[in-house]
Amino acid sequence: MRYWYFGDFGAFEYNIRESDKYLVESKTLFEYKQYLLAYNSLQLSDQYFLKIKPALLKAQKDGKNISEKNTIMESEAQKHIEVLTDLEKIVPSTIIWSPENSTPSTLKSAEEINNSIKIRNKVL
Repeated sequence: MRYWYFGDFGAFEYNIRESDKYLVESKTLFEYKQYLLAYNSLQLSDQYFLKIKPALLKAQKDGKNISEKNTIMESEAQKHIEVLTDLEKIVPSTIIWSPENSTPSTLKSAEEINNSIKIRNKVL
C-alpha cells in the first residue's frame, strides 16, 4: 500500500492509517488475551506513529501549509491516548507468554503501553 501514498502528505496519511490499524488490532488482541500478537501490533503502531511528524515537517520544509494536518495529528494522538488508557485498565502489567514447544518470554505490557502514550504525548 505504501506505493500508492507518495509525497509528503501521502506519507502522512499512510502512517496515520497504519498506526490506527495496528492500534485497533492490538486492542482487539489484548481483549482476546492474545498478548504476544497484541504486544507486537502495539509496537508496529508506535513505529508508524513516530513517522507522522517527520512527514509533516518535511512538507513544511517544502513550503506546504501543514496547519490542518497538524490538527489532525493532534486529534489522532488524543484518540490513541484514550484507547491506550483504556487498555491499561484491562491488560496485566507483566505477562509471561509460554508458547508451545518454546521458551517462555516476559512481556512488560504496562511499560509498553506507557511508552506508547509518551510517544503520542510528544505531538500534543
